[in-house]
Amino acid sequence: MMKKLLLSSLLLVSVLSQSVFAYESFITVSCALPELENVHRFQAFGVFKLEEDQKLSGTITLQLIKGSEVRSVMQFDQIAVTGRIESYDVSDLNSVAYQVITLATDIPYLQFIELSFKEQPLASKVQSIDNFSYRSDCKFYF
Repeated sequence: MMKKLLLSSLLLVSVLSQSVFAYESFITVSCALPELENVHRFQAFGVFKLEEDQKLSGTITLQLIKGSEVRSVMQFDQIAVTGRIESYDVSDLNSVAYQVITLATDIPYLQFIELSFKEQPLASKVQSIDNFSYRSDCKFYF
């Protein structure tokens, strides 16, 4: 009897845990450091949980490099971010429809992080409080 109760409890826990995690989606992003000189650029790796209404939360690691300055490197490890996926339709300003992940963090230096799904070079950017715009190309994994 005890063995049957234990087995049924394990089965119930297994079914419940599968149903809880069955609807969670995760997005992993990897942004390579562009090999360009005199361009403010960034490298990043992040994992985000996709929640309801296209909202995201997760962590990201960033490395920012100002132009060709080897000594001007800033590293932000495992910073918490929140944001959302935004969609832009074709308009006078956009010749193609595209989506971006816009992220915010509590780090004052980082105004926002915009990771673009566009198939365009250097479409993703990190905007800093001192008005530097760091660029990169990102790949997304769902």
